[in-house]
Amino acid sequence: MPRVDIGMYLVESANIFTLGRQELMSLRDWALASGAIFVTSPSIVSVSTASGPVRLAAGVGSLISSERPPVRWLQITSQDWVDGCPSGSREPNYHVADSGDIKVKGVAVAIDYRDPPSLMANSMRIEALLRSQTEGQPLLVLVDYETGRQWPLMTLREGTYEINAAEGKVRDLLEYAASLYSSCPHDV
Repeated sequence: MPRVDIGMYLVESANIFTLGRQELMSLRDWALASGAIFVTSPSIVSVSTASGPVRLAAGVGSLISSERPPVRWLQITSQDWVDGCPSGSREPNYHVADSGDIKVKGVAVAIDYRDPPSLMANSMRIEALLRSQTEGQPLLVLVDYETGRQWPLMTLREGTYEINAAEGKVRDLLEYAASLYSSCPHDV
C-alpha cells in the first residue's frame, strides 16, 4: 500500500476511459517509464480543484506519480495511503489476440473480483471481435445480449494475461491495465 504525497499527480480512471488508443498507449508507456502507482482498488485521495481541495475515490486503473503526466491530471493536496502498486517494476506479461472469429455485443462481467484489469472493464457495454477458442482461467467474460452466452474477454494462462478481444475500446483498456498491473512487483 504505497503512500502518496502533496504535489503528486493523479490521472483518474474516468479520464482514462475517454482516451483514444494512441493517447492510452502513450500514457501506459509514460507510467511504465516513470514507475507510476497503478491503483488496484478504489482509494480516497485529496485533490485540488478551482473551488478548493476535494476528497475523491481514485478508481481502479488510475495512476499517481511524482512526474507530470502527458494527459489531463489533478494534483494531490494531502498525504494518503492508496491501494496500488508501482508499475514498471518488471517486464509486462500479457498477450493480445491479433484476430478474432466472432463478433459479440454484450456487457463485460468480472469473474475474479480481485483482478484489477478485470475490475476496470467490469460493466462496460461493448461490441467486440473475439477469439472463440481460448485457454486459461477466465477473469473477465462478455455476456452476449441475445443469447446470454459467456465469452472469455480475458483469461490468465500460466501467469500471462490473455486478452481475447482483437479490436475495440475494451481491447485497448485491457491492454493498458494488464500491461501495467503485470509490471508490478510479484508480491503485490
